[in-house]
Amino acid sequence: MKTSIILPPAPKWLLIDADGQSLGRLSAQVAMLLRGKHRPGFSPHQLCGDQVIVINSAKLSFHPTKLHRKVYNRHTGFQGNLKTMSFKELMEKDPRQVID
Repeated sequence: MKTSIILPPAPKWLLIDADGQSLGRLSAQVAMLLRGKHRPGFSPHQLCGDQVIVINSAKLSFHPTKLHRKVYNRHTGFQGNLKTMSFKELMEKDPRQVID
């Protein structure tokens, strides 16, 4: 008996508008599209996801208290160099990094 292998379909390019969407719901939707779980032939061991482009990331909707309470951390690799940046500072600097 021969083993049949289903070839993954060619990835599509999808454009998502982030205007007025919440950050958590948008990231869950993008993760599902990148993984390929929306396709009928989804298989966890194959790369069957699509390519996703998110536009208008500066127009995300969020709760006003999230501006000051949500903090992003990054480490430079040197001792004692943990850099913190609030959500407001990151949105002013580069809104694309919030989605990355």
